[in-house]
Amino acid sequence: MGQVSVAVCIAVGVACLGGARAAAPSRIAATQGSSAVVQEKRNRTATQKKIDTQLLYALYRERGDAEAKGVPPAELHVKFDAKRRALVSIRARVTPALLTTVKTLGGEVVSSSAPYSDIRAYLPLGKLEDLAALPDVRAIAPADEATTHRAKAPHAGAQ
Repeated sequence: MGQVSVAVCIAVGVACLGGARAAAPSRIAATQGSSAVVQEKRNRTATQKKIDTQLLYALYRERGDAEAKGVPPAELHVKFDAKRRALVSIRARVTPALLTTVKTLGGEVVSSSAPYSDIRAYLPLGKLEDLAALPDVRAIAPADEATTHRAKAPHAGAQ
């Protein structure tokens, strides 16, 4: 009985090692893909570091640079309007001059709040770096959308 258990353990071990070898190429590809992403992040300029990764990936895709920069093919969480402008949240010192600049860059200000240092606007992806280069701008990210939670109405006749 003991010899059978040892034989089963050896067989299972060999099967597991074979499976690990079969999975190795996909692990290598995943590692290479993730190392490309890490390298892309390391190579970002100071201006690009102010821009959220989701927006940069959308920009790279628009420019045709996504594959070269190792951008994963996953869906991006960026909302666009009919003019292909991204809905963004701009963390910045809100001034009339900055609001004018957003409009000059082809954007549309949806709302702004000086006390919260926030501007919500639709902005062309190709203008993100121009806006991020301004000293008053601290960060640009996809705008969060409001969510609500409703309780389900009781079924008719339920007591």
